[in-house]
Amino acid sequence: MKTFKIILISALAVLGIFFLTAKFRNKRPNIIIITIDALRRDHLGCYGYGRLTSPNIDELAKKGVLFDQAITQAPVTAGSVPSLFSSTYPSTNGHCLLSEEPILLSLPTLSSILQEHGYFTAAISAHGELFSETPGLEDSFDTISDTFKEPADILTNRVIKWFKWFGMNKRKPFFLWIHYFDTHAPYQPPNPYDRMFVTSNPSLKEINLRQDFKTSGLFPGKTRNLDRKTADYYICQYDGGIRFIDDQINLIVNFLKNRGLFKNTIIVITADHGENLYDRKKQFGHGFMLYDVLLRVPLIFVYQDHLPAGTVINRQVQLIDITPTLLKLAGIKTGLPFEGRDLSSLMSGKRETGESYAFSEIEQGEVIMRAVRLPDWKLIEVEYPGSINEYELYNLKKDPNELTNLVVQEKWEFDRKIKYRFDSLRAKLEKWRWRDKGAYKLIYEVHPLDEDSKTNLKVLGYFE
Repeated sequence: MKTFKIILISALAVLGIFFLTAKFRNKRPNIIIITIDALRRDHLGCYGYGRLTSPNIDELAKKGVLFDQAITQAPVTAGSVPSLFSSTYPSTNGHCLLSEEPILLSLPTLSSILQEHGYFTAAISAHGELFSETPGLEDSFDTISDTFKEPADILTNRVIKWFKWFGMNKRKPFFLWIHYFDTHAPYQPPNPYDRMFVTSNPSLKEINLRQDFKTSGLFPGKTRNLDRKTADYYICQYDGGIRFIDDQINLIVNFLKNRGLFKNTIIVITADHGENLYDRKKQFGHGFMLYDVLLRVPLIFVYQDHLPAGTVINRQVQLIDITPTLLKLAGIKTGLPFEGRDLSSLMSGKRETGESYAFSEIEQGEVIMRAVRLPDWKLIEVEYPGSINEYELYNLKKDPNELTNLVVQEKWEFDRKIKYRFDSLRAKLEKWRWRDKGAYKLIYEVHPLDEDSKTNLKVLGYFE
């Protein structure tokens, strides 16, 4: 009888281990999206940058899939974030511009869908106004912490504390959105990051970045007379902010590994938009323009043992592709008419042919700017009320900095190649503009910003 009991207990133990292992094996993956505000892809080592700004992100890229041509749908947070989460273009979800009266985001989002499928959803941000800019998005998060302009190290401490709390209190997969802000103007990383890339002109350390930011602004559309040396100093501070965030991401990754969470967690690293770093009109910041310095962003997927490590994909993709891709990887089917597409087969090695188009847009007052992009060509359309539209056409292969607008050159319409590209891209843009958006019923419910939010956004340079 004693022998039988021992055998029975042993069998139950083995059975328990089997079921526990099976449960772990079948458990849906945790998901972490890390968005880094105003991060330029070409200022990361894994995208070819010369400075050592991102050694830890670079290591993550080696463990996952890096997209070389990822395009955001808007050059401001208020437009790109709703598009990322709803997998719809700004003109579909109603967030084409930053407004003092933003529209309710009433569409299904990544976080709301995950929530419905048993995920605990959380957002930890240093932006301070993420959810006032996108009202309605907050409803799909179980917990939110959005602190105005919080440094990356304090934000990361909050993330680690959240992980510890979650591990003690919850028994379900999690979705965590982390938004870092230290790469946003006025570019003020702490010591030693503020000196890490400053190799000359030490007298420039006395520049008051905050005062420059408040008085003359660092955003497109405002005049300034920055010389090259001063601009280089700003860029050094910007790069220092990247390294500051990079070190904090490493702490999060190490925590996941030490707690045995890394293997069953999908990590996405991207940016809401890029940043103009003296490239255009000798200005800094972001806003009403659709050049690649603002639209072409980093995009990295890491999911150990599920995605091929060290893969670089050159095919053009869009940020609206993130949500359907993550849902596919999590094994969730929705049947929703997303405007983005699932990239999982592309990451697994499937070859695709044909043109890959990306679309972006932004509004300012009554002026609407739209862009259609191929890997080698881009057409920008500017629509003015009661006026003829203006166009900019760039050959990105020959002119990656978009300095030569081909449609203003003398007799450009007689160049058959240029004329063909212009006509075909304009037709594509026109078709996209009048696409059927009837699958989604947008609730045009206005949610005016409160005075504190207006003040914070004025400090960031968005409102006068």
